Amino acid sequence: MSRTTRLLLFAIAGLGAVGSVPAHAQDWRMMYFQSQGFQTNYDDGVMCTDPRGFAHRTNHAMTWYLNPSGQGWGKDAAIQGALSAWTNVANADFDLAWGGWDWYAGYEQNDGVNALVWRNDDPFCNQRSCGALTSLLMGPDLVIQEADIIFNENQQWMTDGQFTYGCWMGGATGIMMDTQGIATHELGHAMGIAHPINEFTTAATMGTHACTPDARSLEGDDVDALRCSEDRYPVSPSYQGALQSVGCQEIKGWAYNANQSYQRSYVEIDEDLGGGPSLLGITHADLYSPLLGGLPDPYHAFSYSPTGNRQLYDGEWHTISARYSGNQANVGFSYLLMCEHKMFPESMGPSQQLAIPEGESYEVGTTFTSDYAGYISQIGYYFAYGESAAPSHTVKLWTESGQLLASAAVYPPVNQLHSGWAYASIPRVHIDANTNYRASVDTYEVQSKSPCGEQNSLASPYVSSPLTALGGAWKTGVGQMPDVGSCSNFFVSVTYESG
Repeated sequence: MSRTTRLLLFAIAGLGAVGSVPAHAQDWRMMYFQSQGFQTNYDDGVMCTDPRGFAHRTNHAMTWYLNPSGQGWGKDAAIQGALSAWTNVANADFDLAWGGWDWYAGYEQNDGVNALVWRNDDPFCNQRSCGALTSLLMGPDLVIQEADIIFNENQQWMTDGQFTYGCWMGGATGIMMDTQGIATHELGHAMGIAHPINEFTTAATMGTHACTPDARSLEGDDVDALRCSEDRYPVSPSYQGALQSVGCQEIKGWAYNANQSYQRSYVEIDEDLGGGPSLLGITHADLYSPLLGGLPDPYHAFSYSPTGNRQLYDGEWHTISARYSGNQANVGFSYLLMCEHKMFPESMGPSQQLAIPEGESYEVGTTFTSDYAGYISQIGYYFAYGESAAPSHTVKLWTESGQLLASAAVYPPVNQLHSGWAYASIPRVHIDANTNYRASVDTYEVQSKSPCGEQNSLASPYVSSPLTALGGAWKTGVGQMPDVGSCSNFFVSVTYESG
């Protein structure tokens, strides 16, 4: 958000029937505001890895003041119990302090005071279905600057464990509600925690059963949400870490906050080609790694799969980096990554489609090399019109000495002519730099070919950096590596990946 905004969050909406979900099921439910709106509900819950971020505090120490006017009188112990529920979470640094009474504390938008107050004339919380609400003062970047909690004076606020059954349904005045339960719920909102995805779950303090004493004790779900905020937006972190490897299937590294060793940092994975970083995704550094034995515990590794970021799979080089979420400092060094680079472009096709004499067959292929080590993930062939799927075709990857490294079935493309490029995926094979390899396919009826000296031939090496097609090769019969060199192009290609 670009400026300070006030948002209201209702504790009890009084909608529908009660449902349930297992505990620990909603730990992603953090507040995100689409616009400078005025009300939020469970629909606004987002995952802790949401790339847009979520409402949070940059100072985890906050003092709360109680206005004892009206039903606020005698609620000291209940409020202090609610503050302690969040403060006493193990391995967390939120500190919700009791500031005592403040007869002047109220529902003020920007007075620097986090207040708890009872009133019956609030324009948003005097209807029968509202038990309490939290008013957030939001600054730029979804930072919560201040909060006030307003309790509806029209209800009965209990401290002895009594409550009206069905209080979560609303619909009447004078309902008995547990003060400490509702206060614990509203304090969760004040730290950026939304209602569960299923708002009517009984499994969390942030659900609608907050009007009962059950909400006084945090569930694992609530604790997970608190730690989500702390891990994603730590206060004054001292980071260590490294981006260890970058590949088309997995990006790995580790990130550690030395100031809070129990935290599990979040890491942003970025792509940058000179125009500034573009966020690919966010991952949690909470995995085990035996390489982290020197840390207080080895659970600070991360693993991110980039396969959902299809812009990376264009056969071009991309600069991949990682940054500490909430800090933006780089996690170690950046790496170059190339995914799905094809040796022959899709636009390249044969100048001839030669009929193979009946009863004969050929294994044809391409000898190639790479400037850099990497992986071959696919082998392709340009099917000539008339080369049917039967008998089946097999693409193969060989070493220069004839060792078969991988093979897979390949089929003519499904189009009107059943001709054109078709690729088969293979278990990725590591290749060395500046080393010759050969890709081949068996042919039976019609063969794709551009003879020496013609367009798309290999009379000169065809360079598609980092790959270079050195020349064609053929052999009578199928199943053996083609070993007769040729300057013709038989249109057997490969897909290269740098990592």
